Amino acid sequence: MDGSDASTRTPLTTRRSFISPQNQSEFDIFRQASAVVFQSWIDQSTPPGIIQFSGTREVVHDYEEVRKALGYNKIHFLGAS
Repeated sequence: MDGSDASTRTPLTTRRSFISPQNQSEFDIFRQASAVVFQSWIDQSTPPGIIQFSGTREVVHDYEEVRKALGYNKIHFLGAS
């Protein structure tokens, strides 16, 4: 909680999401922030740099192996890309 009074905060349904930049300046900020995050994933992966070679196919394969190991017929998960 941010300590502000709930009655003065903007309802979640009316807040504009920064997920979709609205102008060049917002796009540039978003691109730079994304680059920092992506580089941190590369730098902190084990072995170093392996994440550069991981894509959808590898992730799907890994989740399929988890599903089978748990003995589930179906597994649901939510991810962002």
